[in-house]
Amino acid sequence: MKYGRSTRPFRCLVMIAMLAPLLCYADTAQVCDDKVIDSLRVTLQIGTEGNVRAASCKAWPDDKNIMLVAIAYEPPKYPAATNYQLPLYIAMVNAGTLAILSTYKGSIGEDAVTHVNEGSLKLDTARYFLAKDVRAFGLRVSANVEPRFSEGGYDDSLSLYILEGKEMRPVLRDLAMRHWTYEKGVPGGTKNYTTRVTDFTLTVAPTVSHGFSDLLISARTTGNRKILRHKLRYDGKFYPFDIIDLRIKLSGSK
Repeated sequence: MKYGRSTRPFRCLVMIAMLAPLLCYADTAQVCDDKVIDSLRVTLQIGTEGNVRAASCKAWPDDKNIMLVAIAYEPPKYPAATNYQLPLYIAMVNAGTLAILSTYKGSIGEDAVTHVNEGSLKLDTARYFLAKDVRAFGLRVSANVEPRFSEGGYDDSLSLYILEGKEMRPVLRDLAMRHWTYEKGVPGGTKNYTTRVTDFTLTVAPTVSHGFSDLLISARTTGNRKILRHKLRYDGKFYPFDIIDLRIKLSGSK
């Protein structure tokens, strides 16, 4: 069995001239070979065979002998509760020997409308250069399994990580890159409803805060030709944001 996402067409993030160079990435297959999962199952103590819910593997763009791996898995006695944190490992490994070079252990929240499955994880190695010799990478999580009805919803959550020796540190957490609301009616309540979708793209800005480049979110909303933008500034530890405030600013709502 292979773990990962199926191949999809090449996509480019649309940039404006004032930003850093165009950030493009190929949304190609991020399949993990069985031997990779089996090796990390032992070294990371993931557990028994068959408990991996989702996995993604991708070569490090600066060195093809290095690979990034993300694995979400069920621990023993995983509860059937409505809300739970599914364990997550991200590892940088030697692509040949599978020796671990750097790791991060976290979790992905699951609830009544979100569930991690085989296609939920995607590593993002766009050119997130935050400072000299500091290149971040992203992990995108798509786990929404049904509409959130009248209040709308969001998905494709992006987190950014930087390497610090044998460890990884998150600098941006769970920025949902797609948001939607229902303008007329709600699914399940009427056949006549319309959806208003806002898609985000993230680029590196030329300005700097606390030693790291600012990040610029550009948003395009259904029915609105104007691209709205908002800048995230590093505070010395994270790029903080308020998701509700972002949705209001970048959805074109008044």
